[in-house]
Amino acid sequence: ANGCMQVIPCTHDGYPELDKVSTGADDLLGLTVEVTNEMEEAAVCLEMAAGSLSVHDSFVLHGSDPNTSGRRRAAYTMRYANAKTVRVNTGEHWVPVYLVRGEAGEGAVNYVDIRPGRELPPPVI
Repeated sequence: ANGCMQVIPCTHDGYPELDKVSTGADDLLGLTVEVTNEMEEAAVCLEMAAGSLSVHDSFVLHGSDPNTSGRRRAAYTMRYANAKTVRVNTGEHWVPVYLVRGEAGEGAVNYVDIRPGRELPPPVI
């Protein structure tokens, strides 16, 4: 009833650009991608105990049926990028970008610096 997550293995290989389609539904994302019958047959259910988590590449096609239980279901997205090689336009990208170690490149002027030994910024709510 919690809507078991399903993944389609290896769909992140080469990070293919997939056409996104509006679901027309009033849900969190409101988007989906076209999934072929072959891809759907390859889907794997990730049944997990309460409190468990799944770690996967965000480009792996994944999704779930609606959560019809009374229990909360949550997701957390984290991505890694080398600050010297990646520039994020923080004016257009509303999610904070954190510098966790090393030195930032020229494009990292608005990164939130949380490297060890530095004072943590106030929480963003």
